[in-house]
Amino acid sequence: GAQPEFQPAAVEALVRTWYSDENSIVVERMRAAVGQRLTPLLLDILHQGVADGEFSLGSAEGTASVFTSLMLGLNDVAIRLFLGRRDGTVALERVTCTLKAYADAFERILGLPPMSWPLVDPATVTYCFA
Repeated sequence: GAQPEFQPAAVEALVRTWYSDENSIVVERMRAAVGQRLTPLLLDILHQGVADGEFSLGSAEGTASVFTSLMLGLNDVAIRLFLGRRDGTVALERVTCTLKAYADAFERILGLPPMSWPLVDPATVTYCFA
């Protein structure tokens, strides 16, 4: 089937409600729950990547924890960038640069070559943040 049309106004309403002060405890609990569930999944992926020679890690367990924190942080940053774009206070270039910095961090953590983490696709960034 056809992909549903992106509706920035609906997304904006949802995230402004979700990130309101009244929901701060719920958001923090959700982040903790996501972290607890995501870290073991990442650990399995990291062990497999090391076994296959794809990742170069000092500690898969430590990397899974740091990677989870970075992913949760990226989620928060992306939402704030999205809202900033909707408010007209954030340039699209800042979005691209910030997402690129996260991609660089993911690559370094995993021991991947530069430009191998496909986080910043210009068409997708424009589609989601324009």
